[in-house]
Amino acid sequence: RTAVRVEIAVPADTANGTYDGAVLLSASPASGSSNGVSVTFEVGISVIVDGEQIVKATYSNLAVATSEVGVPSEIRATVANTGNVALPVNATAEIKRGDVLVETLSTPSSQSVLPGSSGDIVFNWDTKDALPGDYSVAVDITAGELKLGSKQQTFRLEAPGKLTRSLKVEGLSVAQEADARPLLSGTVRNDGQIAGRSTVSARIVRDGKTVSVVQGDSFYVSPGQNVPFALNLPLLSGGKYSAEVTAELDDYRSPVTNTTFTVAADSTTPPIVPIAAGIGVIGLLAIAAGRRRSRRTRNAHQQRRVAPKTSSVMDVIDDAELRQYETL
Repeated sequence: RTAVRVEIAVPADTANGTYDGAVLLSASPASGSSNGVSVTFEVGISVIVDGEQIVKATYSNLAVATSEVGVPSEIRATVANTGNVALPVNATAEIKRGDVLVETLSTPSSQSVLPGSSGDIVFNWDTKDALPGDYSVAVDITAGELKLGSKQQTFRLEAPGKLTRSLKVEGLSVAQEADARPLLSGTVRNDGQIAGRSTVSARIVRDGKTVSVVQGDSFYVSPGQNVPFALNLPLLSGGKYSAEVTAELDDYRSPVTNTTFTVAADSTTPPIVPIAAGIGVIGLLAIAAGRRRSRRTRNAHQQRRVAPKTSSVMDVIDDAELRQYETL
């Protein structure tokens, strides 16, 4: 008889309760032995998680930017989880023009906010049938069994085309780690009067010819805000390249911003030597999880959580689309 010790790590945001599962054990003949059989069997287990559970959250902010009729208006409510267990968050938004209810929006499904972190509840109001003028929105939020209450914010919808659009791409740099694709980073500054979702595109040129065009995921940028971005470029052979980068918002496209970089001749692990100055900052959401106490039974249970993908890997655009960028 052989004792097998199994240890598990209980995620910090696991709710109190009993969790059932199984452990698979395998036994095989000794190496080099011609006799014996391999055996695999399953052992049922239970894990009891207990300890002090703090359920606490705050509704910290509600923001709506000035927009135009026909441009989706983004409503953001921020919730901070100050407890030690993940909280599912649900919200509803009521939009009024004066005393008249114009639209009611609800979150399609609850989203969790981890302990020690903040999360945004985002509504996108389709304004194509709205009238120009002043509006108000009231957003009511619950987090788990907590009623966090309601906040109200006023905002304005302008007539189509009244607000200026102005974006600027700044701080470009190209970097690469060994055996990795080059990473182009920078920031987009919104110098206009309207908020919206922006997309960054980069045309990669060598010896006057377009090698590739990459495009990033869209992101929200408010007036006066600088938003970092990062584009994964394709693997490139040795040589000198330039990147011509633009940002779009609705039908507006920013002026081209250029940077040059050199790929070393060794294509196996081609280091990049940045020539343009400035390093863009890649925004990360840091999630801090509090420690939880747990009580194990004689057996063990392990849970695995997979974080949602937030990749900004870009797709290479086909030849027809490449020709459209020749006019940049």
